[in-house]
Amino acid sequence: MTSAIAKIIVIPMRINPKNLLLTMPLFIYNPIKKYLNPFISDFFLIVMRDQFWLEQRLQQIWELLYHDTPKQNTVRIRFKGRWKNKFGHIKRLPNKDTEIVINGLFKSEFIPEYVVDLTIAHEVAHYAHGFHSPLPQLFKHPHKGGVVNRELRKRGFGHLLRKEKYFMKQEWPVLYEKLREL
Repeated sequence: MTSAIAKIIVIPMRINPKNLLLTMPLFIYNPIKKYLNPFISDFFLIVMRDQFWLEQRLQQIWELLYHDTPKQNTVRIRFKGRWKNKFGHIKRLPNKDTEIVINGLFKSEFIPEYVVDLTIAHEVAHYAHGFHSPLPQLFKHPHKGGVVNRELRKRGFGHLLRKEKYFMKQEWPVLYEKLREL
């Protein structure tokens, strides 16, 4: 004979002071989302990716797909901005570190993970080509002749480039308007 045992789950959540929405890390939300009250999950709970998640994605992409690109300085990554026409950028900081910035709207789980991964991989391709990194610069211009897309295809992102093109034309404009309101 089995008995039902009530379990209390403590979920680390943060309140975003900007819009007073509860947020929690994806690795906690995903396994329990089917048990949450639909009213809570649909109206009050916005699941957001956080800094730890972003750093892990960069590390995984670098180790798996850019293992032949030496990291010759500290490479930082963060979410910033709420841009409509820019997914990310890379720049060299005054202290010689490199900073990769990903569109802050991409914190939302509504943005497909492959879009974030492709944006990170795109910026790491610039690093590998010597733009905003201590590596020798391989090209005169960072995008001329499709060098970044060629690099991404070489590293296994070809199918995601096609998906991203569709996403940018069909899904992003609608998503941007919804996320902009939050």
